[in-house]
Amino acid sequence: MLSRVPKTWLILPCYNEALRFPVEEVVRFTRGCPAIRVCFVNDGSADQTEAMLRTTAERIGPRAIVLTLPRNCGKAEAVRRGVLHALAVDDAEFVGYWDADLATPLDEVLRFLAA
Repeated sequence: MLSRVPKTWLILPCYNEALRFPVEEVVRFTRGCPAIRVCFVNDGSADQTEAMLRTTAERIGPRAIVLTLPRNCGKAEAVRRGVLHALAVDDAEFVGYWDADLATPLDEVLRFLAA
């Protein structure tokens, strides 16, 4: 599909996702795509989302970061802040966001990049 995966930031906004976030799928995908960087945005969650995201980011390594917002700002604002934060850390050819529930499988990211 792609001869070269472009350097890409994927923003994942999360609100109270501690019990349902698909950690293993995210870890598997990012390990298989070294050009993908992930910025998890904890949007003021009241559960253990921040701890879960930090553990997930540690498993992924230096290509994953966590941004924690002190209060819930809503999905659009969480995405906006995640984009700004990610680009302040490192540049990329592409930036996009993905819903934390993975209603669209992460493998589809590669199809988006190919288009």
